[in-house]
Amino acid sequence: MKVCMIACMVGLTWLVGPAFSEDDLAGLWKPREGRSMRVTSTARLKNGKPNPDSNSDNFRVPPGQTHVLADLKGPGVIRHLWLTFLGPKPHPWHRNGAATPQEMLIRIYWDGRETPDVEAPVGDFFAAGFGRRMEVRSLPVQVENGAGYNCFWPMPFRKSARIEIVNDGKKEIALLYYNLDWQKVDSLPEDTPYFCARYRQEYPVRKGVDYLVLVSTCTLDEGGILTIFDGT
Repeated sequence: MKVCMIACMVGLTWLVGPAFSEDDLAGLWKPREGRSMRVTSTARLKNGKPNPDSNSDNFRVPPGQTHVLADLKGPGVIRHLWLTFLGPKPHPWHRNGAATPQEMLIRIYWDGRETPDVEAPVGDFFAAGFGRRMEVRSLPVQVENGAGYNCFWPMPFRKSARIEIVNDGKKEIALLYYNLDWQKVDSLPEDTPYFCARYRQEYPVRKGVDYLVLVSTCTLDEGGILTIFDGT
């Protein structure tokens, strides 16, 4: 039987625990299979090579546009995602302010699927909801000083992984920096689960109508991807 990991977000519904425990350090000395890889916002030359001497290592995403953070070829496992961006308050670089974390969507597509397996506002994905920049200290996600967003959920994939940031607001996303660390491997176990997350909200709620959070009806395709039928 194949197993799937599901993170269900409705508003802000994360179980937050200690930052780490002693047992989490026990395996650091053990070598990991595969090759360590990284994708960053470092400026690129015309030939596609990184330019470490350039300070133009950030991106701006206009309203309604999508920026691809990474397009990976598997099999592999995403180990760490870090990103930061200009806050929504007025700033000398952006006198009218920039997009809020709730107006930025993160979408992840596993193995070339047309429907994203992860789709949520950036703030809520990193456990900082309501469009606010706030500090979060937990094992799977950490937001440093409300500005440096870190995700440590292990996210394996067999064929490919495409990660996008979508500007769903009316102001541009400014000064977007990011690093993504992943591990390229030869193969994954047959019962490897996939990470899936979906944000849901309804405002205002309809009187007398139950609010759908999650239903148990689901299927697994041959690649081990979980599809949830929510009745919408």
